[in-house]
Formats: sequence, structure tokens, C-alpha cells
Amino acid sequence: MAFSKAAAVVGKSHYLINCQQCHDADGRALANIDYIAADLTAPGSWYYGSSALHIYSSIKFGAGLEMPPFKAELSDEVIWQIVAHVLNIGPRASRPQQK
Repeated sequence: MAFSKAAAVVGKSHYLINCQQCHDADGRALANIDYIAADLTAPGSWYYGSSALHIYSSIKFGAGLEMPPFKAELSDEVIWQIVAHVLNIGPRASRPQQK
């Protein structure tokens, strides 16, 4: 289920609650002047990897100085749902295909 469209739909809700403050609702991180956040629609520019496992690790354990860890706030299942959403807003080739 972690790489399904259904997981991405659920993950979007968690993303909007936990991630949009820095990455914006659309994932592009263009509106926030207080944080240096990755454009989640352009994985080629990410410093900490763009595979599902890299995204999971960045959410769970943090990435660099700006991205805090969410291991205390989010369950593994929720993190994987957010991963599915992040993949879903990225390049078409990396989007979840399963329902």
C-alpha cells in the first residue's frame, strides 16, 4: 500500500498538516522565505536522495539543518503515506501506479 494511489491520497492530508509550512501545499517551496526547503516536484535537485527509502529517511530522521526529524510525531505508516504523496507530486515516472 505504501506505493499506491490510495496511500498518496491519505498521505496528502498528512503532508498538508506536517509539511506544507516549509514545502508549500504544492510541494514547490516557492512561497516560504523563512526556510530553505526542497522543491518536492524536482527530485533531481534534492541533496539527500530521491528514492522512496531516501524520502522516508529524510522525513523520519531529518535532512540537513533545516529539515527536522518527525520520528516522534509520525508513525512509520504515516511517513510511508507521505512518501507516496511526495512521489505522486513529482515526475510522472515516479508516481504510484497501483490503486
